[in-house]
Amino acid sequence: MISRSLLIILISFNLSAEDYIFTVQGDDISFTDLNAEVESMQHLRSNVWKKLINKDELVDNISQDCWDEFILNKKINYKISKTLLVIEKINPQSVTYKYTYDLKNLKNLNVTKAEFINFCNNKDIEEPIKEDNELEGFTESFDFDDI
Repeated sequence: MISRSLLIILISFNLSAEDYIFTVQGDDISFTDLNAEVESMQHLRSNVWKKLINKDELVDNISQDCWDEFILNKKINYKISKTLLVIEKINPQSVTYKYTYDLKNLKNLNVTKAEFINFCNNKDIEEPIKEDNELEGFTESFDFDDI
């Protein structure tokens, strides 16, 4: 009976979960494990926008590139549960990992859908270009005697 319930839990966990498979270079498992945790967190951070936008709501301005610009130098807070990071394959110089997660389990996001959409819609609006913009604040000088 216990094994059946475990099987049902595992099946339900994997129905909507996403897998991210990646390789970390190195032969020290403790080193590659640490790098795998960092890689999986970076991957998750770069895909949080998919939690904000449903697939049927996708519009032209909403994209991975826009999200990458939106989160640049910004602290994104979130908590996720029910993730799994496992070793898939160990090679002499690298280790391949599989990170399984479900964005439905993402909570406490400090970014709203409206903020993200507004950013993407407004990022294409060009600011007025100032004349001689390249030289603004340029104060470097040199002496011809130094040449």
